[in-house]
Amino acid sequence: MSGLWEAEEMACEVLGLDYDTWCNSDNPTDLDDELMEAFDGLSMDIFERLLEVLARFTIISESPLTKSHFQGFVKPEEKRYIYRIDYKEKT
Repeated sequence: MSGLWEAEEMACEVLGLDYDTWCNSDNPTDLDDELMEAFDGLSMDIFERLLEVLARFTIISESPLTKSHFQGFVKPEEKRYIYRIDYKEKT
């Protein structure tokens, strides 16, 4: 499971905010308030839970180093995950 900072970065992406600028701001906006305003009351807590569920519908990738499998949301231009979860085969 991803951590809070990954969910925060994903929220910034969705809201059109630059994550590094947001993190380094002396007075960062409250992402919970921003999400609620942009998405009719969607809280950061619910957003995190949605990310975890929706990540299961993304393509499975394999780490070239560890051979572990992941699913999640990527930033293609940077070739990295913004938010990821460990892939679990359905039994």
